[in-house]
Amino acid sequence: MFSAVLTLLEQNQQKVSGVTGFSTSVAAFKSLLEKIDLKAKEKDEATAGKTAQKHAAEELLIPAVMQVSSALFLHARMNEDYELRGKTDFRESTLTRMRDTDLATKTESILALAKQYAKELEAYGVTAQEITDLENKIQAYREALGKSASSIPERKGARETMEGLIREADEVLEEELDRYMERLRTSEPEFYFTYCDATYIRLTGIRHEKTTAAAPVQQPVMAK
Repeated sequence: MFSAVLTLLEQNQQKVSGVTGFSTSVAAFKSLLEKIDLKAKEKDEATAGKTAQKHAAEELLIPAVMQVSSALFLHARMNEDYELRGKTDFRESTLTRMRDTDLATKTESILALAKQYAKELEAYGVTAQEITDLENKIQAYREALGKSASSIPERKGARETMEGLIREADEVLEEELDRYMERLRTSEPEFYFTYCDATYIRLTGIRHEKTTAAAPVQQPVMAK
């Protein structure tokens, strides 16, 4: 990783004190890594609080929906209302597996049915206040979804900036620091080869050496 390379370079600064420009390149490399870390934090902060709020709203919403939908299902069963039964015949696991927007749509459909059958649901203990509470929980969930969605442009912007910074750091590493290190191959072989090992592990993957194509296998020549 970039950070491992930077640590190695900083630990061996005294070995390159006589190489003009090396310290400047190390400082530039370090500055880029600090910017990358900052953008990574910005990206995480753009989602952390909003995602937690969405999950909290969902945890309050699903039990409330299940209580009302169960009463609707009972009413449908007792009155042989097969259409209503089909709309309310689901388990909690069905809701927890739904996509965010699908969950919002499903709960709103249950709310609409609860309002439609409000009088009949009284026999199953469903009060007007319970229906109002469900409506409030759906609204809170919708608002949390909107906030979560609003973080998408922030995450996208931070990610694109990070990608540009990573390219810059990679360029400094390959076009400057790698070249300076070549000057130390003979004078500081241990430092040089440790650096070579460290630069194989990268933030975006592993640098692979090009491999030469294998020579074609010679087929045995049959005697005439």
